[in-house]
Amino acid sequence: MSRTRTPTISEPNRLPLLILAVATIGGWGLFAYAMLTASDAEAQLRGKIASLEEYRVQYLSERRKTEETEAELTKLRSELASAKQDLGRVTEDNGRLLEELAGTQAELGEARRIQVVQAGLERMPLINVTPRPTKVDVKAAQEALTELGYGPLKADGVLGKQTREAIEKYQRATGLTATGELYAETLQTLLRAGEAVASQ
Repeated sequence: MSRTRTPTISEPNRLPLLILAVATIGGWGLFAYAMLTASDAEAQLRGKIASLEEYRVQYLSERRKTEETEAELTKLRSELASAKQDLGRVTEDNGRLLEELAGTQAELGEARRIQVVQAGLERMPLINVTPRPTKVDVKAAQEALTELGYGPLKADGVLGKQTREAIEKYQRATGLTATGELYAETLQTLLRAGEAVASQ
């Protein structure tokens, strides 16, 4: 019986097939790895894009809030400047009113003093005074002038500069001729007014 021999691949012919098989398997493996890597990279890229979009939305929101805050701050600054101007006007008005009040009080005080003087003139009889005032007359006038607020004067009976200035002021306030001299009429009204003030 004759044996049939199965054809076999020789060793030298197997090597290329083996290399081809390994290359094929490696190629498919590289292809699969490349596909997985591209898929992962795409997923990572999409994740980064989503993060960037979220960051952009947050940035725009913060920017809008900042702009609104700046607008509010500008409005507050404008209101503050307006309030400062109003305060300045109120302060000026207050100062002017205080000045007017001080002037009115001074006028009122002068009017009351004149009323006291006039009341004293109406109540007291005239006294005899010599044409030229004596030292006693000048001293009495100095005391009356001090009592009426035209002093303080030293009651020494000397008709000096301060006494003459006080007499002149009194004469102007009471409607007498302002000379600064102690004539009989001035002395009489002075003594009456001084006594009227002293008695109150």
